[in-house]
Amino acid sequence: MIFNMLLTARRVHAWIEPMLYQTITFGDDTWDPDITPAWEGLLVAIKSKPSAFLRKHVRHMMVNMYDTRPTTASFISSELPEILSSCNQVHSLILFNSSPSIIPALESAPNLRRLAVFLSELFGSDIPPLHLEHPLFASLTHLEVFDPRFEESVPWPWADFGLLPELTHLLIFQLDSSGSIPLLLLDSCRKLQVLVDLYRRLPLPDVLVEDPRFVLMVMSDSEYEADWRAGTRGGRDLWDRAAGFVAKRRRGEITPASRCWIEPGDGV
Repeated sequence: MIFNMLLTARRVHAWIEPMLYQTITFGDDTWDPDITPAWEGLLVAIKSKPSAFLRKHVRHMMVNMYDTRPTTASFISSELPEILSSCNQVHSLILFNSSPSIIPALESAPNLRRLAVFLSELFGSDIPPLHLEHPLFASLTHLEVFDPRFEESVPWPWADFGLLPELTHLLIFQLDSSGSIPLLLLDSCRKLQVLVDLYRRLPLPDVLVEDPRFVLMVMSDSEYEADWRAGTRGGRDLWDRAAGFVAKRRRGEITPASRCWIEPGDGV
């Protein structure tokens, strides 16, 4: 409806247009190599806007592009750092594609609270180390790590997550099949309220973590994106549901008490 309303009158245009830029997504699931991708049109629109406009209105951004696209690497290394520098008041940033070139822009985003990223892509190296002492993590309250679980022969320095001073919500993709690592994270992160172990599909691993802050969740990539979009519009997202589940576990409303995954009847 926004596009039609922009044609109504200049005052309506000035009122409505910022809503178009509140949430920006670079990605197109229906990409055709013979058609200019939708994100390129968005890129042109963004570049036509003054930096002051973008700083004022852009609050959420997602970058989810196919790695096989010939233009993806160029966009990530050259265009994305410039965009992030212009949109430096962004609150939540989901990066299915990233590179070390965007680190300076992230350092200049003082209001960034939620970051979802492949740490290995962001720092351009295999894990470990995690580089969680980096200043770009200093203000984060929500961190979502997409890196696939590594072999036990290459252990992550899990205790380093405790270096994040404001971290209250942490999500790790396919965290662990035992309870030792979740307990280490819950003990290391002094402010942690919720720890989510995310899987794309069932079955869930046989995990027993009595700490009520630990939650196992199942969500496909498309469900994750839809969930994030709902959250940017003020709806309930995975963090709202996880927090609701944690609260019910604390009140003893989840049976059996040892269950750490959400079921349909939980009402969250």
